[in-house]
Amino acid sequence: MCCFQASLIIKFHLLYLKNFSNNFREGFNTWRHKQDLNLPPLPGKKQGRAMKRINLLILIFAGFQVNGKDLRWQNNYDQPLHFQCPTYQSISYIHSIHHNHHEDRLWDFRCKSTFDNLPDCSWSVYVNNFDQEFTYICPYNGVISGMNSFHENRHEDRRWQFQCCRVSNVCNFDCFWTPYINYFDEDINWNVPSQNYLVGAESYHHNKHEDRRWKYLYCTRRSC
Repeated sequence: MCCFQASLIIKFHLLYLKNFSNNFREGFNTWRHKQDLNLPPLPGKKQGRAMKRINLLILIFAGFQVNGKDLRWQNNYDQPLHFQCPTYQSISYIHSIHHNHHEDRLWDFRCKSTFDNLPDCSWSVYVNNFDQEFTYICPYNGVISGMNSFHENRHEDRRWQFQCCRVSNVCNFDCFWTPYINYFDEDINWNVPSQNYLVGAESYHHNKHEDRRWKYLYCTRRSC
């Protein structure tokens, strides 16, 4: 969902909340007068600071939700994940949180400029079965520019695919694996080191925690 579409939805919520609060105030005060109840009237437009604060909180919450999806994340719990960097870029940051009720994770990514020329990109097959450990490294000096997965409630796990992009005459050098960057049920906040690029991932699943631990492979790149 692009920023323009999200802004239109936020504007719609703002207009809706304004009309709703005005109509509710007028209706309540009319009903109060007819019933001769000893209740204070709801504040008017100039007095309704509390109402404005409530509307603002609702609007902020609505701004994070589009079609039921939290705009801060690339997926919902138990739903498919599909993320792809813009052309010429690769993944530079990985963020994830785990939920014990859903036994699943939300994921978000950022990208950085990587290629000077148009890269050749392709998706891997699914690199794991449910509950299975895997190690995946982009072939042919590629870097990871996308991730795709789907969740299965019976296994409480995901199967994963990776998009790798490459250009000719540029190779990966000086590659290092991170240690595991999370414990089970723990948040993930990991940046690819400066002047390096993400090229691989390794993960294993634990049935008691119904979660995965992750480590990543990163490299420098130069002409070859």
